Amino acid sequence: MRLTTETARLRWLILSCVWALIAWLAVLDSLAVRDYVALLDDSAVLPTASLPLRRTVPSDYADAQTWVRYALALDSTAAWRIRHTDIDNAPYGRAVHWNSGFAHLVAAAGRVRSATTRETIALATERSLAWVNLPLLLCVIVLFSTLVARHAGAAGGTLIAFGMLGHPQFYAGFAPNNVDHHGLLSAASLGVVLGIVFMGVGWWRPRDDGFSLMPNSPRAARAGAVLSAASGAVGMWISAASVIPTIAFAGGAGLLATWWLGARAGDDGATFDGDLWRLWGRVGASLSLLSYLAEYAPHDVGLRLEVNHPLYALAWLGGGELIAMLVEWRVAKTRPSPWHLVIALAAIAAAPAVIAIEGAVVFVPLDAGIARLHESISEFRTMLSLARSGGLSRYALTLVLVLPAGVVAAQRVRDRLLIAFTAACVAASALLAFWQVRWWLPASGIELCLLLIVVSSLVAARRERTRWIVVAIISAVFVEQAVARIHLTRANVASSAVTIADAAQPLYLDVAAAIRATQPTGDVVLLASPNASAGVAYFGDFKSIGTLYWENADGLRAAAAIFSATTDDEARALMRARGVTHIAMIGQLEFLGPYLELVHPGASRDELKRTFGYRLFQDDSLPRWLRAVPVATREGAAPPELGVRLMQIVPEQSEPDALWHIAIARLAAGDAVVAEQNFRSAIALFPTPQRASMYDAAARLAYASNAHRLALRLFHEALAIAPTTAAKVGVAWILATSPDDSTRDGATAITMMEPLLRLSPNDPALLDVFAAALAETGRFPDAVTTAERLVAIHQRAGDVAARGRAQERLDAYRGGRPWRTR
Repeated sequence: MRLTTETARLRWLILSCVWALIAWLAVLDSLAVRDYVALLDDSAVLPTASLPLRRTVPSDYADAQTWVRYALALDSTAAWRIRHTDIDNAPYGRAVHWNSGFAHLVAAAGRVRSATTRETIALATERSLAWVNLPLLLCVIVLFSTLVARHAGAAGGTLIAFGMLGHPQFYAGFAPNNVDHHGLLSAASLGVVLGIVFMGVGWWRPRDDGFSLMPNSPRAARAGAVLSAASGAVGMWISAASVIPTIAFAGGAGLLATWWLGARAGDDGATFDGDLWRLWGRVGASLSLLSYLAEYAPHDVGLRLEVNHPLYALAWLGGGELIAMLVEWRVAKTRPSPWHLVIALAAIAAAPAVIAIEGAVVFVPLDAGIARLHESISEFRTMLSLARSGGLSRYALTLVLVLPAGVVAAQRVRDRLLIAFTAACVAASALLAFWQVRWWLPASGIELCLLLIVVSSLVAARRERTRWIVVAIISAVFVEQAVARIHLTRANVASSAVTIADAAQPLYLDVAAAIRATQPTGDVVLLASPNASAGVAYFGDFKSIGTLYWENADGLRAAAAIFSATTDDEARALMRARGVTHIAMIGQLEFLGPYLELVHPGASRDELKRTFGYRLFQDDSLPRWLRAVPVATREGAAPPELGVRLMQIVPEQSEPDALWHIAIARLAAGDAVVAEQNFRSAIALFPTPQRASMYDAAARLAYASNAHRLALRLFHEALAIAPTTAAKVGVAWILATSPDDSTRDGATAITMMEPLLRLSPNDPALLDVFAAALAETGRFPDAVTTAERLVAIHQRAGDVAARGRAQERLDAYRGGRPWRTR
C-alpha cells in the first residue's frame, strides 16, 4: 500500500532532510557515548602506558574488543582471511569462523585514524570504535529508506528511516562502540522480508491505483526476489546462525500466506509466478556459496554447520523450488513431479540430517555441557526470566505490531496477503526470541517491515495529508527514543554514574596493568572467568583459556577442569600443560558452578566447595606456588560485586613470603582485617630481632593503603620490640594528619615529638610532623613558625620538591587549616 505520491525531486528533498536529522542525532549519540567511555577510562587507577590497548567499552559491547584483536592480526599479516587466533585456548589457539570482511572494516578504520592522528595502529584501531558504526548505520538507512520510498512514497521511506534510528533493538546493533556484526544482521533480516514483500510473496498485479505495494510487473517482482536473496546471502556470510531462521521463516510464511490467501489474491487480479521463488532460492544459494568459498576455499573447507556452509545453500535452493511447486499446486492445480518434490525435500533435509547424525561434532550448540554453560549468559535468557527481572517493556513493540496486523489481515483489504506474510514472520521470530532474547536483534528489522505495511494498510483510504500526519506522529515517537537515549547517556556522564557491568571494564584495565607490572616482558597466559578472560586479556594483549566463543569449546573445558580440580597438585599440573602464568578471580562465584557442571554434570554444592577455584575465592591459604598480587581500585569506582583476587604462578616460595604477599593483596582490596592476620602470621615466622623492622614495613604498607588504624597497631607492635625514631614519627604523623576523626590525637603526637626535637631540633621529618600536630591541636601560630623553619631548611639544602611540599602545608596553617592526609 503506497503511502504517498510525489515527484522524484520532492521525494529526494524530503529524504535528504530526514537523513540529515538522523545523522545529527546519531552524531550526538556518538559524542555522548564517547564521553561515557572516557568516564570508564578515567575510572582506572593504575598507569596503563605498559599496555598495548587501553580504551574501555560498555560491557554489552565487549565483543568489539575481540574484533579489534582480529583486525590487528590482519594488519600484522598479508592474509585476506583470519581463520585462526591464539588469543584464547592457550597454547593451541582456536579456529575463527566469523567473516573476515568485518575484521577488514575495523582494520581499515584503524588505519585511517592512524594516518590522521599518528597514533599507533593498535591505539588508533580501538579509538576508532566510537565512529565505525556511524557510516554503517547511515548507509543502511539511506539504502532501505530509498528502496521503500520508491515503492511506498517519501512517507514510507521516512517511516522506515526513523524506525531504524528509534527502534531500540535495531539501533542497538549500530550503537557507538558496539562494533560487531549484529546491526548488519538486523539489516539483513529486514532486507530478506522486505524483498519478499516487494516480490509480492510470489505475486504481481498491474497497478490500477496508487496504493498497493504489490509489484506491478514480473520485472519489479524479480528485483524484490534478488533484494531478498542478496540480503540473506550477506547475512549468511556474516553469521549464518542468525539469519538462517529469518530465511526459513520467510519461506514458510510465504507458503502459508499464499496457501491461505492466494485464491483471493487471484480474484483481485494478481498473478502468481512460481519462478520468483525459484529465483529467490537460486540467487540466495549462489551468493551464499560464493561467500563460503571466499572465506574457506581451498584450504579451510570443512563440516562446521554453526556457520555458512554449502549444505545451507543447497537447502535454500531446495526451499525455493519446494515453495514454487506447492503454491503452483495450490493455485494453478499443477501437480508437481514426485521426483522433484523428493529432490527438493532431500536438499532441505541434508543439513539437518548431518547435524542429527554427527551431533555436537559439527554443531556445537548440541553439546550438553556448552548448552548448560550458555544458560548463565544473559543473551541466552528466556523472555519469561527477563519479564521476572522487569526487562520486558522494551520488547512490547512486537505485540503492538502483531495485534493490529492480525486485525488488518482479517479485513478485506487488497494487500492482506503481504500483511499476513509479514505478520507470520514477526510472530515466528518473536517465538524464537521468547526462547532466547538474543533473537530480538534480527527480529527488529522484520518488525519495522511489518510496521510499514500495517500503517500503510490502516491509512490507505485516508487523505494524503492524514497519512503524512500519522507518519509524522510515529516518526516523532522514534525520534523521542533517540533523544531520550542521548539524554540518559549525558546524564550518566554528568553524574559519573556507570552500571556494575560497565564498571568491570576499568577494573579489567587495572588487572591487566597489575599483571604486566609483575611480568614486564614475555607471554602472559591468563586463567579467569569467561568474561574476565576476554576483557583482561584484551588490554594486555595476553593469551587466555576460557572465553565464551563457541569455537573455544576446548578452552572452556580446560579452564573448567582447572577450576574444578579437587587438589592443588591436579590444578597445577593442568595449568602447567596450558602454560598459565596468572589467575584472576573477579566478581562472585557464579561462574564456578557452570564450570563444574561442564566437566561434572549433576555435581552437588558440596562438590563445588571442594574445588580448587572455590578454595581460591574463599581462602587465603594459597598454595606455595601462587603469589598474591595487589590490585588497587579507586574508591567507589568498582562496587563490592566486582572484588578481585589476582595471583601469579611462581616457583615454590617460603611460607612467610606467601603470607606477606597475601596481606599486601588484601590491603589493596580494602580488607584490613585479613591483611593484619596475614601480616602477623608472616612476621611470627621471622626471628625476633627482625620482627620490629617487619612490623614497621607492614605499617607503612597499611598507611599507603589508607588503613590508618591498622598502621597504628602495626607501628605500636614495632615500638614494643624496638622503639625507633622512624616508628615514632610514623605514629605521630598518623595521629596528627589522619582524615579519620577517631584516629587523630594531636596532643599525643606533640608529646611524642617534643623529646625527639630536643635531640634533633633541625631534623626536617620531625619538624614536619610537629607542625602538623600543632595545627591539629589549634596552635596555628606555633605551627606556622615551625613550618617556616622547615621551608628555610629545604631552601638552604636546595631541595625544590621538599620545599614545595613544606610551602603547601605552611599555606594551610596560615589559613587556619590543619593538614590532612589525602
